[in-house]
Order: sequence, then structure tokens, then C-alpha cells
Amino acid sequence: MPTLGEKYIPPIKLHPGSSLAEKLEELELSPQDFAKQIGVEDNIVVDIVEEKGTITPSLADAFEQALKIPAAFWLRKQKRYREFVEKQESSRAIEYIPKTIGHPGISLAEKLEEMDVSPKDFAKEIGADESVIMDIVTEKDEGRISTELAEAFHKALGIPAHYWIRGQELYDELVLNNETEEARLQRRIKQTITEKHPGDILAEEIDKLKIPPVEFAKQTGMDIEIIMDLIMEESTMSRNLAEELEKHLNISARSWLNVQQRYDKAHEEAVAKLELVKA
Repeated sequence: MPTLGEKYIPPIKLHPGSSLAEKLEELELSPQDFAKQIGVEDNIVVDIVEEKGTITPSLADAFEQALKIPAAFWLRKQKRYREFVEKQESSRAIEYIPKTIGHPGISLAEKLEEMDVSPKDFAKEIGADESVIMDIVTEKDEGRISTELAEAFHKALGIPAHYWIRGQELYDELVLNNETEEARLQRRIKQTITEKHPGDILAEEIDKLKIPPVEFAKQTGMDIEIIMDLIMEESTMSRNLAEELEKHLNISARSWLNVQQRYDKAHEEAVAKLELVKA
């Protein structure tokens, strides 16, 4: 290792934490002991060694005092690493441009299925409400990806936030341009109803099994189109379907039909209220 004043040229693409880890190993110092030595929290040094943290000017000065490696080295390496990451993210941004317009929940559902992660587990991982993620993957109107969620998706999935935000914007524009008066009315009715549709409950029950709807259909021998139509609230719970679901889930056929009845009643009341407002 050079002494103060000597030129120290670091590799360009490596996180500065790799150099710190090598030096501490050479000195037989743990990150925790080194943190105590320079008077900072353990997690600050651990994060840098694990290539998660950033070396600030004050840390660079502390490293220089303790390791006799110029502060300029650490700051230069941090700068080059940041530039490298920004360049990589910029090139990846081109890859992640929505090529077709559809609900962004389609992309999320495909990604989670690819990773073999259920929406429920994904919601826990990113600290989001489970119902919010379920609404997105089942492509419901209320299932919208906010900027905050897009950032969380970026961290968890490695897909840039702008991809999710732009996908949501394009879908919103598509819906707005193509929505008929009847579709607008139906959307307003759904927003008014507080009772759960049987499809909501079915989606929750399948998610508890930690398998996607497609796998549920395969395991039970049920028609995937019937399952998805119910989850998407494009169909109603029939007696035959309720009896079939009773065989595979811990919910009686009567309970399924009661849910449908409550939803139908709430739907009728919502329609009546909207008609009253229009009049």
C-alpha cells in the first residue's frame, strides 16, 4: 500500500467497499472494530464493506487517518462507481420501455410468477398493503401503481421505477380514451360498493396457498378461464362453481353464495344512488 502523497489508482468499476474489505482483511480488523476505531456506527462500515453504503467526504477523511490511504482515493472511487451505476441504469432504462399498452399488473403478475413469489409475500417484502398488490395483479381499476410503489418495485425487482409509472400512465390514457358512458357508470358503481365480490375472496384464498391461479386451476382440474373471470369480477358465483370450490377450499358453497347475494344487493343500492344523483 502506498503512503500519503503517492499516487493510488483504483479499479474503475468496483465499489469502494471492495477495497475497504481487502484492507481490513489485511489488517485483520473486522468492520465492527474498524467502525469503533474511527468513531462511527457499525452498520455504516458494514454497509460499505457489503457494497451497499456510500463513502462521504467525512468518512473518506476518517479512512485516511486510520488507513493512510488518501481521502481523494476513496472519493474518486466512489464517484467513478456512481457514474458506472448511473450509466448501467441509463442503458437498462431503454430495455424497460412498455412496448404494448395494458394494465401494469400484467407485468407484475408475470414477474412474480417467474420468481415463484406470491402477491402476499411480495407485499410483505416491500411493506405494502396486501390488498393493494392483489388489486394490481388482478388488474382492477383501483389497482394503481403510485410513484412510491414504483420505487419499491424497483428496489425489489430491479425494474426501473419509470417503467411502472409510464405503464400506469399509458394504461390510464387508454382507459380514458376508450371508456364508454356505460363503462364509466360501472366504474363509479364499483367504487361505491363496500361489499367484497366473491372474486376478491377467491383471489385471497388462492394467494394463501402461495400458488398462482393457473396452478390452482391445474391442481383442482378447474377451468382457468372460469377462475380468472371470477377473480376479475367479470362473472358471478353460480351454485355449481360454489360447490366445486367447496371441495378445494375451506369455504362452504352456502358461504360463497351468501357473499354473492350481499354483493348483488350492494350493487343494486349503488346503482339506485347513482340514478338518484343523475335525476
